[in-house]
This record gives sequence, C-alpha cells and structure tokens, in this order.
Amino acid sequence: MAPSNGLAALGGWFEALPFESLLIGHCLQISSMIQPMREKYLLSYWAGLLLATGGGVITSLLLDEPVPFFRSNVLGVTWTLCWWLMLYFPYSLVFKLHSVLPVRITTKSCMNVLRAQLLVSRVDQAVKLFPRVPMAPIVLGTLAACGGKFIVDAVNIATGNHAGQSEMAAPTFVSRSAFQGTLLYYVAVHVLRTIGPAEGGAIIVTLFVGHGIIAELTGWNLDFTYPFARLGHAISNTPMPELAGRGDAAASKGPAGSGSSSSKRKSKAGGVPSRSTSAQDLAKAGKADAKQA
Repeated sequence: MAPSNGLAALGGWFEALPFESLLIGHCLQISSMIQPMREKYLLSYWAGLLLATGGGVITSLLLDEPVPFFRSNVLGVTWTLCWWLMLYFPYSLVFKLHSVLPVRITTKSCMNVLRAQLLVSRVDQAVKLFPRVPMAPIVLGTLAACGGKFIVDAVNIATGNHAGQSEMAAPTFVSRSAFQGTLLYYVAVHVLRTIGPAEGGAIIVTLFVGHGIIAELTGWNLDFTYPFARLGHAISNTPMPELAGRGDAAASKGPAGSGSSSSKRKSKAGGVPSRSTSAQDLAKAGKADAKQA
C-alpha cells in the first residue's frame, strides 16, 4: 500500500498545481516552438493556438462540447499575451530569456503536466460516457495528448508551409507517447484496476514531465516510446512509418535519427530567425521544435 499511497499523494500534488500558472508556462512553451513563424503573424497566432489547444478542441468536438477557448476568457487572453511576448517583445528579450535552461525546463514541464492531465481526464470521461467500448477512451485519450500536432500539420499543408511528412503519416514521439500513455492508463486503471485514477494520473504526468526534463538536460531525444512501437509493429507485421520509403540510409539511423533536432534547437535557441528565412525553412524549424513537445 505504501507505493500506492505515495503515488496517490503525488497525483494529488499534481492536481493541486495552479491551473493559471501551468497555462502560462504551457502557452510560453508553445509560443517558443512557433517562433520561426514570427514573420507570418496571423498564421503564427492561429497555428500556435491550435497547437496549444488542439487536443481539447478535437475531443470537445467529438463529445459535442464547447471548444476550450470559448469556455472562458482565460485561455484566449493568456495565449494572446504569451504569443506577443515570445514573438514580438522588443529585441526578443522574452524569447532570449526563455532560452535559459531552467526557464525552458519550467515551461516545458507545465506543458507536459497539462498534456498528461487532459489525457487522463478524457479517458476517465470516455469510460463513463461509453462503458464497455474500449475504442472511445483510447481514441479520445490519444487525441487529447497529440491533437494539436495533427491540426497544425493540416494548417501548414493548407497554407503551403509544411515540410516533410505529417505526424499522421509518420508518427513521432508526440503521437506515440499519447497512444502509449493512454493505453497504459486505461488498462491499469479501468481494465485491470490495479491502481486508482490518482495513482495512474501520477504515473502518466511523471513519465511526460520526466522525459521533457531529461531531454532538455541532456540534449538527447530519449524516446522511450520507440522500443514499444518497434515491438508492436514487429508483432503485427506492419512497417514503421518513419522508415517506410526512406531507403536503407534512413533505416540505419534507428531511433536516434530524430535526436539531432534537440541539439539543433538548442544551438539556435538564443537567437532570432533572420527575416530572409524562407517559408520552407520556417516550416522545417517549426517541425523540429514540435517533435520535442
């Protein structure tokens, strides 16, 4: 019982964190990820807002609920202020401050706490609304934690700013962690019932936040979802999407292939993209940052 009680206490501590503070950190982190799009202010505003709230937007639409930024003024005002501060504050002072490691770790942790909490709440909600239908909590939980990436990929494709494959065509850590986290929580809490919702929520939040902190500290990708994805594809005899059609050179890179994006992002974190940057370069930079979310 002691470990369970400890997990429950940890889960209670995560739940007690002030939502407004988490939201500010979340919005600042998302704003930093779309900073390469600053020359297109309207696109950066809406793409960033959808990236920040996409999981809530998609699942709300599926559940016939108001989308998050229509429920109150808090989210819209917070996002607008954070977006302006990160992208357009004079001399890019806020962006440069955010590039400092402790600040970056703090805002990324806020983003991951909210991401994990939304996943957990949507799984719990789906179990109540759609009992004995496993697809409902699995789909809703997964979309809650990665829906923003799917929406922004569609926006970038529609506006001609997309470079490379979309998240849906070649899933990365973003969607794999969403799916695996959802499956872990749903099976442990609602199927096997080995732990309660508080303990399960603590595990998911800890996994997401811990990965973000370690990745920032080391500069390595550290994708803990990759081995499970490879195992699943091997058992089901389906191809790993990120390796499909890329030849032997891409296949030889293995899970570390996307790890270089972290070091690239860190090398440019202290500066501001040149105004001569092309749309394709902006999209590539944005995609590299989004992979670290």
